[in-house]
Amino acid sequence: MDFGYPVLTLLIVFPLVAACGLFFLRAPQVVRMFTFVVSIIELLLAVPLFGYKPNADFQFVERIDWVHKWGLEYYLGVDGISILMVWLTLAVLPLCVMCSWTYIGKRVKEFHFCLLFMTSAVLGVFCALDLVLFYVFWEAMLIPMYLLIAVWGGDDRKYASLKFFLYTLAGSTLLLAAIVAFRITGGTFAIPELMEKTFSFRFQFWAFLAMALAFAIKVPMFPFHTWLPAAHVQAPSAGSVILAAVLLKMGTYGFLRFCLPLTPAASEYSSPSSTAGPLPWARRISRNLWPTHQWGTWGSSPLAYSCSTSAALKARSSRCSTTASSPARSS
Repeated sequence: MDFGYPVLTLLIVFPLVAACGLFFLRAPQVVRMFTFVVSIIELLLAVPLFGYKPNADFQFVERIDWVHKWGLEYYLGVDGISILMVWLTLAVLPLCVMCSWTYIGKRVKEFHFCLLFMTSAVLGVFCALDLVLFYVFWEAMLIPMYLLIAVWGGDDRKYASLKFFLYTLAGSTLLLAAIVAFRITGGTFAIPELMEKTFSFRFQFWAFLAMALAFAIKVPMFPFHTWLPAAHVQAPSAGSVILAAVLLKMGTYGFLRFCLPLTPAASEYSSPSSTAGPLPWARRISRNLWPTHQWGTWGSSPLAYSCSTSAALKARSSRCSTTASSPARSS
């Protein structure tokens, strides 16, 4: 589908450019209004995504050589899973601006810069079809979230932000190891091409283990969930909204985007252990507000993923055959 311009790139770059424009503004009220207008324009720029046709192909594809020597590509596209997450991210941004209108009174310019920067990075995560590009956006997203907690958080913000950073850094290290392994074994960083390959069960098991641990921290799943209470309670309102609505969903998205299609045998083999959620532990700390909306994330999302039945794996095989028949370089 050709709209005459790169839709996904524009959605990713526009918030980043607008964030840089904040430094030319002074009055806090102007900064708030500017960011809100940017969030509405971002929604309007996403209108072409309504042209998505429900099928197994990646659409709105943009593919350009990035570092040819290393096989890196600027490779973007959306399917039925990622396009929903893109819309969710775009819908959350204006809500975060509005709920912070009077709550944030210090470093207003820097706060809204973090919101826009994070929006750009999260959209990149959901649109990236190159493993390295995905990893770049994945890491870039952690920086503004850390700052939101560390600078504008509650009394224990230093403890909460440091714990969030250390946990996610550990998960990122495992994810990087899996990415390198796929490049060595599969010969490419392109996710659709890796989906067409069949890897040995031994390789799938270790790759799945590394990715599953990384994404389990992000969901988070027991016993890697202890960073979340402090982060939710100490984060400002906008930070909690972003955490609950978008960032925690990135863990389950990782399972669906990488673990199931790239390591189907290991995913099916490991599915019984994936159903163990931390619901009993969440009830112990119900004195805080955050567990009420996280029970579904902790329990239902991993449980749904763990239902990797033969039908799901057949759907994966069907999708691989359709992606192989769509070699278009751009749309």
